[in-house]
Amino acid sequence: MTIDYTGTFIEIEEINPAPKTRRFVIVTKKEGMRLGSVSWWGAWRKYVFIPEKGTLYEEVCLREIASFVETMMAAHREQVQREKNHEP
Repeated sequence: MTIDYTGTFIEIEEINPAPKTRRFVIVTKKEGMRLGSVSWWGAWRKYVFIPEKGTLYEEVCLREIASFVETMMAAHREQVQREKNHEP
């Protein structure tokens, strides 16, 4: 797996690349403990953060996760627009 984002305390890595939507795992930088994942939630038509049971977060991690989700949504919207315009 390659690291797609490195934050203050977290790293985000893509898992199981799919043709349409992408999935990511969020782990702590220090211990590599899995904190949760980011994946497409079809009912909301958005990428969402799904925390692991029993995990806790402080404001820096939450902001970094939210920022990553927003970045993924912007990339998804751009891809959809390119497909509508028949661009590669």
